[in-house]
Amino acid sequence: MTFNHVEGSGKGDPMFYELTDDEIKLHDEKNQDYRSTSNPVANFDRVAAWMALYPDIDWARPEMVAILYAQKQIDSAMSLMERGVEGGVETVDTRARDVHIYWKLFRVIRRKHVEVQSKAGPIRMAQDTPGVTLYLKGKPIYMAGWEMQPWMIPFLKPPKPRSLWQRFLARIGLEG
Repeated sequence: MTFNHVEGSGKGDPMFYELTDDEIKLHDEKNQDYRSTSNPVANFDRVAAWMALYPDIDWARPEMVAILYAQKQIDSAMSLMERGVEGGVETVDTRARDVHIYWKLFRVIRRKHVEVQSKAGPIRMAQDTPGVTLYLKGKPIYMAGWEMQPWMIPFLKPPKPRSLWQRFLARIGLEG
C-alpha cells in the first residue's frame, strides 16, 4: 500500500507521505521477523506474559529495561527458529549478539546503581557517582551521572503520604 500525496490538495506536506511509505515498508520487513504465523503482535503478547510471571518486580528501573530488551531479542530469535527462518532485517545471530550486549549493560548498570553483594559484604557503588535521585510512583530512583534539569523539579521530592481515605477514593476512581 502506498500513500501518494496529491499536489494542490492542501492535505499536508509531501514528505509526510514519503516518510509514511518508508515506515510501512519497514514495518512490513520487521513484522516478518517478530510475528507468529497467525498473530502480527504475538511478540508483545509473549513478552507481556513473561513480565507477568514477575509481578513484584519494579520494571521502571534501568537494569530491568536492559533485561526486558534482552528478553525481547531472545523471544524474537526463538520465534524465528520456531518458524525455521534466519530473519530478514535482523538475524538469529545478530539477536544473540544483542542479548550479550544487553546483559553486559545490565551488569554495568547494576555495578553503578544498585547494592552488590561481595565477599566483603554489600558495596554501594552509586554513592561514588554524582547524580540525582528522582521519585517515580513514590519510589526513589538514583540516576548516576545525571545533572539537575528543570523538568526534574516535580520528581525531586518524595510524594506526601496519602491518607487511607484518599487511597480508598483513588481505588474506586473518585480521586486521582
